[in-house]
Amino acid sequence: MLSLCNQNNARCTFTYWTNLIRRTKAGQETARARGRVGGQPKGFSPHYQEISPMVVSAYKQERSIRDIMKAFKIPSTANFECGRHSAKQGKKC
Repeated sequence: MLSLCNQNNARCTFTYWTNLIRRTKAGQETARARGRVGGQPKGFSPHYQEISPMVVSAYKQERSIRDIMKAFKIPSTANFECGRHSAKQGKKC
């Protein structure tokens, strides 16, 4: 497609991206029609569901976040914060 267009041509670029988005959405719709759903699953894995109450209790005991993450092998602070808030409010991230 780029061989037909000048690379500096804004219209050609717009058409390319518009077609790409259209094809992507069509692919998602056909996948949904076949019963496939994309994306990350909602909520925690069974492992995080199991350790979440222990993490909250350690946090309430005013242990450092770094120590809690190391003890429970939590890889990122995003998982830690999500677990801390969801356990308090009974919600899933």
